[in-house]
Amino acid sequence: MSSPPAADHSLPRLEGATRHEGVALEKALDVVSDVFVLFDKDFRIVYHNEANKAAMRAAGMNPDAAIGKTILEALPQIAGSVGERETRRAMKDRVATEWEESYHPDVRLHGRAFPLEDGGLIVVASNVSAEWRAREDARLAAERATRFEAVTADFRKALRPEEVAHVTLSQALDAFHAIAGIVYLLDESAGVLRAAAHHGVAVSEALPWSEVPLESGRLIADAVRMREPYYMPTREVLLERYPVAREVNKAIKAEAWAAIPLVSEGRTLGGICLGFDSDPAFDADQRMFIETFAAQCAQAMDRARLYQEAQLADERLRILAHAADRLIVPLDLDLRLRRVLALMVPSFCDWGAIYLLEPAGALRRAAVQGATKEFEDLLGEIGNAYSKDLRPPAVVRVLKEDTTITMKVDASSIPTLGIDERYASMLARFGPHVVLAVPMHARGTQIGALLLGRQGSSAAFSPADIGFIVDLAIRAAGAIDNARLFASEHAARSAAEEANRAKSDFLAAMSHELRTPLNAIAGYTELLSLGIRGPLNEQQHEDLRRIARNQAHLLSIINDILSFARIEAGYVDFTLEPLAAREVIEGLEQFMAPQLAERQLRFSLRRCDASLVMLADRDKTQQVLLNLLTNAAKFTAIGGEIHVHADGDDATIGIHVTDTGIGIPNDRLDAIFEPFVQVHRSLTHPVSGTGLGLSISRDIARKMGGDIGVKSALGQGSTFTLVLPRHNADSLEQK
Repeated sequence: MSSPPAADHSLPRLEGATRHEGVALEKALDVVSDVFVLFDKDFRIVYHNEANKAAMRAAGMNPDAAIGKTILEALPQIAGSVGERETRRAMKDRVATEWEESYHPDVRLHGRAFPLEDGGLIVVASNVSAEWRAREDARLAAERATRFEAVTADFRKALRPEEVAHVTLSQALDAFHAIAGIVYLLDESAGVLRAAAHHGVAVSEALPWSEVPLESGRLIADAVRMREPYYMPTREVLLERYPVAREVNKAIKAEAWAAIPLVSEGRTLGGICLGFDSDPAFDADQRMFIETFAAQCAQAMDRARLYQEAQLADERLRILAHAADRLIVPLDLDLRLRRVLALMVPSFCDWGAIYLLEPAGALRRAAVQGATKEFEDLLGEIGNAYSKDLRPPAVVRVLKEDTTITMKVDASSIPTLGIDERYASMLARFGPHVVLAVPMHARGTQIGALLLGRQGSSAAFSPADIGFIVDLAIRAAGAIDNARLFASEHAARSAAEEANRAKSDFLAAMSHELRTPLNAIAGYTELLSLGIRGPLNEQQHEDLRRIARNQAHLLSIINDILSFARIEAGYVDFTLEPLAAREVIEGLEQFMAPQLAERQLRFSLRRCDASLVMLADRDKTQQVLLNLLTNAAKFTAIGGEIHVHADGDDATIGIHVTDTGIGIPNDRLDAIFEPFVQVHRSLTHPVSGTGLGLSISRDIARKMGGDIGVKSALGQGSTFTLVLPRHNADSLEQK
């Protein structure tokens, strides 16, 4: 404001002017719009113009009675005002003064006081209400623009709806001078409003209003449901319309309330409820400011919602994309469980746990993971306290009902869960949170449950979240079941291998123990045959020959068993070297001559090409071929034929033993290679032996990198083929 003008001592005194001049001046002053009052040196009114008289009449006062009275006698309503103070200062200090002051919400005056030479005072006041209102409107507009800029800047940093809610409440309290407030987010699927931020009330006192059903008939519920702002200018108006708010007013000493919905692009997102400690005007201008602010907050919240949904959608796709790789590679069950939780914590939820049903029906917490060390420590503490019998209510329900459930957990719901006080106190330390429990099935059987938690009073799992978790739970259950099957199979295989080793060791030990007395029998038989113990008749010699044949047969059986046991146990060494097929085949007939002659069998051998060179163990190859020839002789009728020939390709050499024997049924071709199996052991085909020859032969062939195959037709003979690797420059180096 500019400095007051200097006193103008040229202003005329009315009583000092001529009558004509005084009347003219009075008429001039009566037609001006400014108030004009003349005081004498005793501060008494000696003149005031029509503008001041009209103001006094509007205030219910008699303007004619003001002449001769002091300023406060004539105008008691200005006592203590800036105008009174500045008028008295002008009178006392004899200086011109100037001021501006509101005398009514709609009236603003600009006053000036001019001291006169005779000790009197002139006061002039102009109505500047329009100019003042324009300035106030401009100031408020600037303040609100600054406010909106600040809100916008804060909203840029808020990426989640909960963060937007805190910014909204902080800015609203400051902008509207409210003493308390709650910002709610709408959960459309549940039909409830959940408090995301609150101020002016203790947490324990706010719990009854932390979750408000849309159909509850409360102030904020009505505003959000109807999508209209609700203004309660006084406490009485609030309680008359909403008697349930009486409890709110006990906790929050507010005189007035406003509830504004948060709506963006036709979508209702939540609402703001504000409490005031005085009776606000709630005029059109203030309502417009509040509702414009709410619209901006709703837009920010909608952007945060869309951003969060996009982030969660990306995260869901990322998790599913990596789920297969992360869940298939590790076969260890514990590692798979940890990887299942690592897919979701902390990117998708704040903590998680997996509960598995044991074969006996017990429930075991198999894995836990928290987003922070605080959660990890608390989860560990709960696990230690309930290591044998921890049955979270959500998991119990989901296993019983076999369906996905969500459960809100806070101070109001914990007492209803039916858990002991120690568990309840630990659960309360998590703070308000929501849990999602999903059953897990594998091969049509329930194997456990997946439990996830999100922190915050407004936390929730959307339908998209739930669908994603159900999908992931299906994959996780399959991975867990596969890990269990692998562990079970591994244990069974280990047990079988151990049993097999024990069997092989037993057979080897027994074979060794049996060979000793059989060798003694052979020795004594030979001594008796030589006549060392005295002469024997022909019948006795025949008996000794029978003893010797049976001893040899038993020794052959024991040797087969011992060979089988040694091969099974891995005790047989192989020396692989280049071996000509011709060399091995041509030496077979001399070993088989007695059996061939005994059964009157014809033996033929096709001459081998010298290029047919195998990579094999000489003795083991000969043993296999003799086993095949012995079998051929055993199952070929007297007068039959056995034929041996060899051929090969770039990689292998095949030695074929063909007979004209009884043949093998097609459905038993695989069984003949199993230990202790004899296809033709029966009363009609009494064949001696253990049934180990082919099994031993195949194992030896495979140890050398080859195999044995067979082709046969019942009654038409058989062909057994020993296949071994062909020798080349690289094969020996590789071995």
